[in-house]
Amino acid sequence: MMKPGRLLAGILFLVVILSMSAHNASGHGVGFETLPPKMMGDRKVTMEISSNVDNATNRRQVTFSMFDANTGITIRDVVYHVKTIKNNGVVFEGDYPTGNGALIFDLIPTEQDAVTSEEKNKAGFFDALIGTQKNTVEAQGKIFSLGGLYKFSIDVLSAEGYSAKTHPPVHFDAGISFPEVVVYQINDKYFGKQQLKVVTYYDLLDRVTYDPKTKTIAFSMPFEWSVSNIDQTSVIHEEVFIPKTFGSLQVSEYSASVNGILVSNQTITVDDFSKDVRTVHILLYNAELLRLNGMQGEKPDTIDFELFPKSDDFLLSATTENVQYKITLTANPEQISPGDDVQVYFKIYDVFLQGRTVSVPYDFSIASDGKTIFKTRGTSTDFRDNWNQVPVSIPDDASGNITIKFENLGGNKLARAEIPIAIIAKQSLVPHWIKNTAKWWCDDSISGNEFLRGIEYLVRQNVIQVSEKPSGELLGDIPKWIKTNSCMWSDDSLTDDEFVSGIAYLIKNGMIKI
Repeated sequence: MMKPGRLLAGILFLVVILSMSAHNASGHGVGFETLPPKMMGDRKVTMEISSNVDNATNRRQVTFSMFDANTGITIRDVVYHVKTIKNNGVVFEGDYPTGNGALIFDLIPTEQDAVTSEEKNKAGFFDALIGTQKNTVEAQGKIFSLGGLYKFSIDVLSAEGYSAKTHPPVHFDAGISFPEVVVYQINDKYFGKQQLKVVTYYDLLDRVTYDPKTKTIAFSMPFEWSVSNIDQTSVIHEEVFIPKTFGSLQVSEYSASVNGILVSNQTITVDDFSKDVRTVHILLYNAELLRLNGMQGEKPDTIDFELFPKSDDFLLSATTENVQYKITLTANPEQISPGDDVQVYFKIYDVFLQGRTVSVPYDFSIASDGKTIFKTRGTSTDFRDNWNQVPVSIPDDASGNITIKFENLGGNKLARAEIPIAIIAKQSLVPHWIKNTAKWWCDDSISGNEFLRGIEYLVRQNVIQVSEKPSGELLGDIPKWIKTNSCMWSDDSLTDDEFVSGIAYLIKNGMIKI
């Protein structure tokens, strides 16, 4: 018998899959498209285009079929003229007859620059018995290794009999998108090596960048800002994957802009189901694209995204494995270093009670380098405005990440979740290379005044940061103990704090001007 927790998780998973299918049900630039109907003589017809990808070979398949919009019956014996367009150029085209009304394109990535295409009848045994053709066009070339948007210009030359010409040909324009993934590596000042990943379900990304000053992720892709193109575009879907150890971007809310215009809050959703990565979805539906189009003056030929924190509130989230509880967590200090005394704050919500905080027993632990360094138990508060609080001391030798674990929520072994947090090594108050200057003074390679003028410049440039202000009193000669301190610091016999206290003394007494 299936356990209740697994049953609930299965139901939720099915709901998510059905929701994704609904998003892809129609529109320009997604994986499944039903085109607006056209008149073919006295019949109203429409075309359905679907796609799939073989992840092992990256082979892409696109299927075209036309049917009567009133009866839903597939129209047989059709001759299509199809132009396949990628990156604003025709990749291949041709006239393709089909017996059962369905035409399949196999787009096969190879190393060759030139594109070749060949028609093949891949009818099986039973297809042959009833006289049905299964027409496939195999196209090969390097260009088919690319994801993003493929456009198709389709003319129906004849239908219900290859000689029954349509006058004029019935024309359809369609677009199918294959996911495109771009990975951007970051070596952050505080959080070290991090990897951002952007997945687009529309067209190829031109670039992905990250600005640490504004905490902005930017990426761009081609887009035709015309009403006719937007009318055929049901949704543009972008996914941004942010490691949960990248503290700069673990915030409570995000904003996004398109071509410098803020998008509606409803277009951004955050998925914290993964224990390692937060996924931010940007979903631009037809109405939002039309709004953005109306707010732009001269229309560019790109769609430029920027994603950035709406709030600087540090907030991590996780959902338990049985999808029953959601946990939000923050900490003080937000950037945790070895040896810190940390206050961990968290709330526990019931997913099925519309996100209401609940009172449940829990096991709480923290692991560092695979070892449990802290463990406690408690019962959460169900007051929405109150945070649960756990004080934790981080070991002096902690490095990399720590993992906060919640287990046995509500007494359920499947109700567990993990949240990783990066450990940030304490930054030196003084860059290490400045020790060379102190050593030169210690060895009398430079004078005391030269040393002071060099330190003065570094203080003004905020390379050395002190909060001391001049007192107005002027000191004569440099005290001998300042040089002694500098010599000791240059050979690591003195700490950064002790060296900087000497610099502060010199500033206060007018020896260094700021």
